[in-house]
Amino acid sequence: MGVAPHGLGAGCVVRLARVTDEKRKKVADQYDRGYDYTAYWDNRDYEHAAEEAAIRRLLDGRHFGRAADVGGGFGRLCLLLREYADHVTLAEPSRTQLEAAERVLAGTDIAQVQMQADDLQFDDASLDLLTMVRVMHHIPEPTTEFSEIARVLKPGATALIEVANYGHFKNRRRFKKEGKALPKEPVSIRTATAEEPDAIAFVNHNVDTVVDQLASAGLHLERKLSVSNLRSEKLKKALPTGLLVSVEKALQERLASRDSARASSSSCAAADHRPVPGACGLGRRRARGQPLAVPRARRPGGRRAGGARSGRRRARAAPDRRAPLHGVRRGSRRAPAPLQRRR
Repeated sequence: MGVAPHGLGAGCVVRLARVTDEKRKKVADQYDRGYDYTAYWDNRDYEHAAEEAAIRRLLDGRHFGRAADVGGGFGRLCLLLREYADHVTLAEPSRTQLEAAERVLAGTDIAQVQMQADDLQFDDASLDLLTMVRVMHHIPEPTTEFSEIARVLKPGATALIEVANYGHFKNRRRFKKEGKALPKEPVSIRTATAEEPDAIAFVNHNVDTVVDQLASAGLHLERKLSVSNLRSEKLKKALPTGLLVSVEKALQERLASRDSARASSSSCAAADHRPVPGACGLGRRRARGQPLAVPRARRPGGRRAGGARSGRRRARAAPDRRAPLHGVRRGSRRAPAPLQRRR
């Protein structure tokens, strides 16, 4: 049922299909319909550097055995993950993206496997690190995906999940002025009617709702950073990328430590798995700088795992406003401890 990709050769692409008696969910193949995602990253050096800075901060001083980048496109972040893990697998549902990854990752030992987040082709408790960046804005209801993430993570493993944040500064200010509460459910940010009945979704999430969903899956929020805080075309034209990235690094943790951090469009979080959530938020232009969190899990005896080791055409959508990048850890199979939220 699962695969052990670290036995694959460099540049190897594997396409798998799990056979089940249940009706298969919608296949995430919309990026196979004539859309060049690699071109999307033209003139987005700041966004890429902001995401890399957040991931480095969350993983600083740690090393992992097996890691997977779920929905990683053409492998943009895989080379970075390889610095922190012995074996890295790009898990991507789009064949077109995997073909692009063959070129981007040529000459590396990074495995490339076709699969999607709601049906991960990994054995139970087989991964030490999992990242999912720029994927959540395509998933209005992530319960199944979070359950799969929790399943494949070892106890004590770490997940970095990016969340597209609807509660960015502009929306929070607007809703407060109108005397309304922010929606708890995902909000579509499409600006045009989808041309295809199975067109890919574009949504922004309520970060608090996502944290609760992660917790229900057994991923516990551990740390959160605010990402893409300076996402502005005017700023990118007026200021050099190096300066923008320097300011971004200074803001990521500072904004994430305050409720006002939710001004950003992207959030990255760290969490651990006891069977609760982690979200690593990186994203396209959602709101400016949302937090990023990564949950971690603890082993039954309280020891942490995954720490430093001794040894188509895309439908048009409104600008993304990325939510925080969250870190989540997978814990033991015991009842989950209360979720610790950072404000």
